[in-house]
Amino acid sequence: MSTIVEQLADLRAENEELKAQIKEMQEHLTDTGGFPPEWRLTRIETVLLNLLLRRERVSHEAAQIAIYGHASEGPETATLKQHVFNLRGKIKRLNAEIKSVHGVGYAMDVDERRRILEQLETGREPLTLSLRKAREAKTSLTNAI
Repeated sequence: MSTIVEQLADLRAENEELKAQIKEMQEHLTDTGGFPPEWRLTRIETVLLNLLLRRERVSHEAAQIAIYGHASEGPETATLKQHVFNLRGKIKRLNAEIKSVHGVGYAMDVDERRRILEQLETGREPLTLSLRKAREAKTSLTNAI
């Protein structure tokens, strides 16, 4: 039988381990994957974009394994398609497009991948985004007057 002192020491050790796990989860939830926070990518969109930037093509199965830890034909397939749809909308402003490859999965052209990587390196926004922000600022000033 263990003594109360030993049980207390075990509980303290377990508590410290749980604190470390919580900290790791919090960091994971707030991790932008190296992408600027203003891109507002979800964790799943971050995983997908990282896959697309590293590979010529990403199969449905590879995307599911990276996101869910397994591949399936169940509801995750429809969910994956929705995540890709959302990501397409977000990277459109970066002048990039995700293409569907019938029977395979998804792909991005080399030039589009390069463009996104250059924007990450320089930290500058694409011209179309800067122009959009300028128009929005002009509109809000006009409405304020």
